[in-house]
Amino acid sequence: MTKQNQGPKMYTIDARGRALGRTASEVATILQGKREADSAPNTLANVRVIVKHIGDVRIPQKKQDSVKYYRHSGFPGGLRSETLGEAFKKNPEVLFTKIVRNMLPANKLRKGALKMIQFSA
Repeated sequence: MTKQNQGPKMYTIDARGRALGRTASEVATILQGKREADSAPNTLANVRVIVKHIGDVRIPQKKQDSVKYYRHSGFPGGLRSETLGEAFKKNPEVLFTKIVRNMLPANKLRKGALKMIQFSA
C-alpha cells in the first residue's frame, strides 16, 4: 500500500494537567513530521493532531499575569494589550493555535500544518 492510499495518521494528546508550552511544542513537532520515518522538510506531514481538554491545561499564575499580547489598530492611541490569562479565558483554542504557529517554521507549509489541529472536549 502506498502512502497516497493511506489516510492521515492520527495523534491524540490529552492536555489536562500538562504545561501549555510543552504541549504546544509536542504538537509542533508532530505537525512537522519529525515522528514519521519518511519525513522531509519540504513536504507536509500526513498527520492529524487531536488535542483534548485544552481548557484544563496548566499555566502558572505568574505567567498568566506577566505575559502580554499586543496589537495595534493603526490609529493614534490604538495600542491594545491583554494578558495570557485573559486571552486563555476568552478562547483557549485560538491561543493554543497561536502558540503552535509561532513554534512552526515560517514557510509555505505552516498554514497547511495548522489546519491539521483539531480540538475536542
